[in-house]
Amino acid sequence: AQEALTNVAKHASATVVSALVEVVDDEMFVLVRDRGRGFDLSGQSGERGRGLVDSIQGRMRQQGGLADIRSETGSGTEVELRMPAGA
Repeated sequence: AQEALTNVAKHASATVVSALVEVVDDEMFVLVRDRGRGFDLSGQSGERGRGLVDSIQGRMRQQGGLADIRSETGSGTEVELRMPAGA
């Protein structure tokens, strides 16, 4: 969640950002949404654009969680994180 918010601050040029954090039953859920510049997810290769893959999706996988990232150029980005409670 911290990395997603850091990315918004550094890259999104967003004026509206929302974050939702919930713990329901045995799962933690985080949704970070901005209405910033967004980006093309298919261009995530090489040295640029690896932050989401390595620092968010990779970290979530290492801890038994999932990260779903949705973005569209000009329309903002949503980062949805799910982690078993107690992980």
